[in-house]
Amino acid sequence: MNLADYILEKFGDKLYDRKHVYYIITTNGEIYDLNDYEEKGTAVSKPHIFIANLWFISWFGNDPVVYHYPLLAQRGLLLDVYLWKRNRSHYLKYLVVINHFSFNKQAVMEIIDIETFARNTNLSINGVDSSRVKNGGSEEEKKLERKLEEQNLFNGHTFAEAVNIIKKCYEGDKSLIGEVDAINHAYHRVFKPYRVIIPLV
Repeated sequence: MNLADYILEKFGDKLYDRKHVYYIITTNGEIYDLNDYEEKGTAVSKPHIFIANLWFISWFGNDPVVYHYPLLAQRGLLLDVYLWKRNRSHYLKYLVVINHFSFNKQAVMEIIDIETFARNTNLSINGVDSSRVKNGGSEEEKKLERKLEEQNLFNGHTFAEAVNIIKKCYEGDKSLIGEVDAINHAYHRVFKPYRVIIPLV
């Protein structure tokens, strides 16, 4: 069984649950929504997979970034999960983003290795002491966020610049097709995502 099949088997009917957004699959294969997991503390096994189960109304179907490049639209989540791993548990290995779309009754799932992402975005070698990042909004966290957002990771473009180029291309500026192809290549080099399209019933 590959990792995607394992996640979907463990996730089960929670895939359709709009009440909770974030989940943890532990090293023992148990699954909890994030609030329950944090309340149980040391009574449960270590976190292994972090899942963000996100829902988008129909007009988001026209947003090519959210559909085709979901991690570009989740910079805050990427940083939060990386810091959660660094500060709380090195057992956490994977981040999973599942975007549900009503316009075509599909969910797009992308799975990344957190350490691979950290290396390829220089988060793990940027000189910021992530052990000091304890609370959201701290100066250390803001510094780390700026370092992530200011890097030209996508064919010479930042996260925000890449998002704007992709949107302009899909809106009709065909002169940007080559640039989007290059951003696409960089996206896969940086994140190395495993992507699955899930039909929704």
